[in-house]
Amino acid sequence: MNTTLFARTPTTASISGTRARLEIDGHFYGPAAVRLIGRDHELIDSFVPAQLDGGLCYEAAEAARCIAAGRLESDLMPLDETLQITRVLDGIRGDLGVAFPGE
Repeated sequence: MNTTLFARTPTTASISGTRARLEIDGHFYGPAAVRLIGRDHELIDSFVPAQLDGGLCYEAAEAARCIAAGRLESDLMPLDETLQITRVLDGIRGDLGVAFPGE
């Protein structure tokens, strides 16, 4: 897996499994189209999300809802779960020897 926030990349994504792969066009955080491709490179299924320009729009809407309600965290993604996910990702980065500038 490779990722960067410091270089200009196509920002597409491909997720591969043993029987098929997902190809995500456009910005992976606000995809223009998603295709399910089989082992023999045949198109199994595809769809275009209804909102094409809304990368992170759901997260921003939930944050705005919580702030307006005077809440410090969301029931959809509680702080403890966020911290647990962050610890797992930090552990993976550590195992891979990945460090970001300033760490």
